[in-house]
Amino acid sequence: MFWSFSLAVNVFATLAIVGRILLYRYRFISVMGKEYASNHTGVIALVVESELLYSIFLIMFIVPYGLQNLLTAVFIPSLSLVQVR
Repeated sequence: MFWSFSLAVNVFATLAIVGRILLYRYRFISVMGKEYASNHTGVIALVVESELLYSIFLIMFIVPYGLQNLLTAVFIPSLSLVQVR
């Protein structure tokens, strides 16, 4: 249950952060122009890529864990390596 909740909270938080950055990007474009808004897309890509890596490893752990499979033991050490501290 904890792992599923952790996945949901991380995905929701990432979507909220990306949404906020996009909102500010569109406001910035309307004031300064498109040529100055390219930094926002780089930040969005960074946030999404880091969340995607953690989510993939977490899903690869949750599925065997829910099925009570011993494959869980393979993914739990790698899950701790991709967590942001």
